[in-house]
Formats: sequence, structure tokens, C-alpha cells
Amino acid sequence: MAEEYDDGGRRGRSWLGTVVAGLLVLSALVVTALRLLGIERGPAVYAVAMTPWFLLVALLGVLIAIPSRARGVAVVGTAVLALQVWWLVPLFTSEAGGRSADLVVATANLKFGEGDAGAVVEMVRDDDVDLLALEELTPTAVRALREAGLDDLLPYYAVDAQPGVQGTGVWSRSPLTAEPVEGLTSSAWRVRTRGVTFVAAHPVAPGVRDPSLWQEEQDRLTRVLQRIEGPAVLLGDLNATRDHAAVRAYESMGFVDAPDSAGAGILFTFPQGRTPVPVAAIDHVMARGPVLVSVSTVVVPGADHRALVVGLSLD
Repeated sequence: MAEEYDDGGRRGRSWLGTVVAGLLVLSALVVTALRLLGIERGPAVYAVAMTPWFLLVALLGVLIAIPSRARGVAVVGTAVLALQVWWLVPLFTSEAGGRSADLVVATANLKFGEGDAGAVVEMVRDDDVDLLALEELTPTAVRALREAGLDDLLPYYAVDAQPGVQGTGVWSRSPLTAEPVEGLTSSAWRVRTRGVTFVAAHPVAPGVRDPSLWQEEQDRLTRVLQRIEGPAVLLGDLNATRDHAAVRAYESMGFVDAPDSAGAGILFTFPQGRTPVPVAAIDHVMARGPVLVSVSTVVVPGADHRALVVGLSLD
């Protein structure tokens, strides 16, 4: 009788393991399929942003499926794992080739202007930043940044400070020419300095039910980049990850994301302080021409994004 009871217990555990593994692998399969097919309607936009995390979900599913003898689940989970790993490999292979940085740029979203101005200026000073883009830049934040000494370090600037989330500014160590980029809800700038065109932008975040405006602004930004000739850098809070079709569209024009170029791995930047760790990489520095040789994140107290500091080789 004891032996029969044990067999029943093992069968019960096997059934439960199969169900749990199946649910985990199914969820990973769905998100992977959304990313693969470029389906970004409604909540799918947010699911795609979480794509890298579903590698872990698929892995857990496979680890549960194997001892549960759920062979079909294990096979599907392994296929999902393989595809996810293939997508992530570029993040761990460097294109820098021993180059050193000629120019350091940084971008930070200040969360309604609440990011600590002193910390931003300290970042500029400590990392020898040559060009800085700030999103959600308010008039109050501009005053605080100037009081903290930002203009002394980066004396050339193009600033459109606005209440709320719509302000954007660019500061530079070298003289620049600047013109606003039209057609986006938040202000954006196209500036040129040291032979490189920089586009600092902050497209709207996708709506959970209707991401159409988000898509329109990503398409608008694509058209702006298509008209730029020569070396160019796109930077800012793009409200999209490398798994979204919009970022892949920028890549198709020759723009390379900083972690991909520098081999820095996954650098999640949002949300800072609202979850135990950031879960999405929506802040970017992407270059066509210059090689991005280093990238790091910096916590700015009061902001809900981590700043990015990126070294560029202009050779």
C-alpha cells in the first residue's frame, strides 16, 4: 500500500510540475512571439518592453518541465530560450575595438523637473561630460541647474523648459547650432557640434489601451533621422526598448545602441526607485558613425530614470 501511495504522490507532483511549467513557457512564448512579429497594440507594447525578463521565465519553465517529464513543454521552452539568447548576444559583444572616448555624452529624465540638480552637475563634472540632454525639464529645474553651476561646465545650450513632462534641453562644452524638432508632444532638439548631429528627443509614452500617438511620434522621429546626413547621435528617453519595432527601425538606418556597441549587457533604466530594480531599458544613446565605446548608468536622486553616460569615439 505504501508503494502505491508513493506512486500516486509522484504522479501528482509530475502533473503539477507539468501545469506550472506549461504556464511559464506559454507566457514566455506569447511575449517572444509578440516581439518576433512586431505586434505592439494595446497592452502588448508593455509586454514587449519586458522581453528580456521572459528568458528567465522560459528557463524556469524548462527546469520544472524536465523532472516532470513534460518533454513537449521542455522542447518549446528550449526553443524560446534559444531565440531570446540570440537576441541578447549583441549586448555582450563589444564593437569598441580598443578605441578610447573622444566625446562623452549623457542623458537623463528629471521626472517633472524633480531630479536633483546638484547630482546632475556632479555627474557632468565627475564624468567629464561634453554634451548633456535632459528630459522633463522645467523652468524650476533650469534655475536649480544654473545655480549648481551647470552653465559654467557646459556654457552652450539650447533649452525649452516647460512645466510637466514636455521640456527638453541640451548643454554642450563646445559651441553648437540648434533647431527645434517639430511634431512631437515634448520639445526636441537637433543640434550640431564637433562635426556630429545630435537629436535629443522624448516621444510620448505608449497608452495602455491606445498606443497610436506613441507610434506616430516614433515614426516622426524615424523621418527626422532619415534626413540627417553624416555622423549622428540619437539620445534621450525614447519610451521604447531595443525589442520594440521603433528602435529596430533606428537600427536599420545604421544607429547602434550604446550597450550593444560597448558590450555592456542589459542596462535597465526605468523605473528607478519605484521597483526594487529598474525593469525596462527605455533611455538610449544611439550612434551612426561614432563608435560608442563605454556606457554606464547613474542614479539621480528624485528622478525615476537612471541617467546614461556614454563615451564616443569619433575616429
